[in-house]
Amino acid sequence: MSGPRPAPQPSPRPGLSLQPPRTPASARRPRLTDAETAARVLDAAVARVAESGVHVALDQVSFERAIEDAQVSRASAYRRWPTKVAFHADVLAETARRTRLEPDSETDIAALHAGIADLWAATDGTQGRRDLIVEALRLAVSYDLSRLRASAPYRTYLTLAAALTALPAGIQPEVGSALAETQRRFDRHRAAVFAGLPDLIGYRLTGSGPDPLLDLAHASGALMTGILLRSFADPATLSERSDRSPYGSSVSRLWSDPEVQLVGLFLAHLEPDPDVIWDATRVQRSRDLLADRAAWAARLREAQRDTAPGEDRSAVGRAN
Repeated sequence: MSGPRPAPQPSPRPGLSLQPPRTPASARRPRLTDAETAARVLDAAVARVAESGVHVALDQVSFERAIEDAQVSRASAYRRWPTKVAFHADVLAETARRTRLEPDSETDIAALHAGIADLWAATDGTQGRRDLIVEALRLAVSYDLSRLRASAPYRTYLTLAAALTALPAGIQPEVGSALAETQRRFDRHRAAVFAGLPDLIGYRLTGSGPDPLLDLAHASGALMTGILLRSFADPATLSERSDRSPYGSSVSRLWSDPEVQLVGLFLAHLEPDPDVIWDATRVQRSRDLLADRAAWAARLREAQRDTAPGEDRSAVGRAN
């Protein structure tokens, strides 16, 4: 008994083929090298980024993990933050508000004293005082840059500021407001730090605005932020130095470009006070004022420790 016969296959009509048509050689996609492939893919991806922007993921900020770490009721936490967007907005805003500028350390102040010790002897003359002031400013801004760059909270603050427009749209307004609030606090902090500078060096502020000291604080903070952001991509910005004696100094020292920029900014806002008479008593006064900076910085650090983190924060205020 034979099996079923296979179904008859249709016969192609004369001149027709059942095979898919071949792509003409002229229409085939050209074979690309690896470099050409990479260039095309990157061009396409970069075009997408240019169109839609870069977005920051917040997966590492886990609501559930925070509830677990805080040992609070999940129901209470979800009642306070019904959505992750609301939670993330408060977390990032609170992170910005809790950032503090570190005062001068005892080590930095001691290093500044040592760095200008040999320049005090010539302060009875105009050139000697200029040498001392320029070098003291160079050392001060250098230590400020190093201290801020090493501060993890400040680096986080800079990251938030730089990434603000990449955050989800529902988060941006609150985080932006907190960043602006923190920046104003930074300006006030710097203004307080700079308040004794004119008397210390026998100069006066040159600004014509209602608050020249706050103007100097704002300008120096903006410039320092830009310098630090650049240094994360190019660390050599801070480490590369060359022999220079700028701003009327006769003393050659190893300067970095950021030091030149920041000292120039300070000297653009300050000028010698013609009412100051530089005699032995005045020189000693400047030395005493500088010596008191260590105690002043210690008092400021103590005051910051005594201030409850986020004492003025609005996120907690809204919860009460």
